[in-house]
Amino acid sequence: SFIVRRGDKIAFISDNELAMTTLFQILMGEMKPDEGSFKWGVTTSRSYFPKDNGKYFDNCEYNLIDWLRQFSESQYESDIRGWLGRMLFSGEEALKPARVLSGGEKAFVAIALYFAILKVRPTPFCMLDEIDAALDDRNVGRFAGYLRNLCEKTQFIVITHRRGTMEAADVLYGVTMQEQGVSKILSLDLDEMTKQLGITT
Repeated sequence: SFIVRRGDKIAFISDNELAMTTLFQILMGEMKPDEGSFKWGVTTSRSYFPKDNGKYFDNCEYNLIDWLRQFSESQYESDIRGWLGRMLFSGEEALKPARVLSGGEKAFVAIALYFAILKVRPTPFCMLDEIDAALDDRNVGRFAGYLRNLCEKTQFIVITHRRGTMEAADVLYGVTMQEQGVSKILSLDLDEMTKQLGITT
């Protein structure tokens, strides 16, 4: 069992991706658990950003600016270019058709969208399902930095296999399946570990 405290940034680590996605779908009420239970706070609102974002890009004829504009409260191109620029789409790159993006570029744009939404309409609790998987190491660091910047208003639970994202977490949970059908959760509080080892940052 685990408890999420105010301000926690949690990373889940497992070699069973399907189990982790299923856990998030159960927590969001999209699936029913076979057994066990969980309880959300009475006033807790939450959001879930899935691993696969292809449905937002398939058969899309918009360029990146127009694609992001459909989800943006601000319709000003300068604001939209600002978000895209933070994710390395500047100048002519921002006019690239959304349908021709690589997996990593789709991840960039989806993350830009998610963070723009959270900036305008923060939710107290957000679950991110391996949205950093297609990023290179340099951009995983950027992604982790944005998570840190947004954590004042939002608590994050992240499924990840990326070291840079794990390093930004306060608590790591590893999910193992030592026997078929039985999952076990192991936890490591990084802040507590830092204090015990006398590490200063």
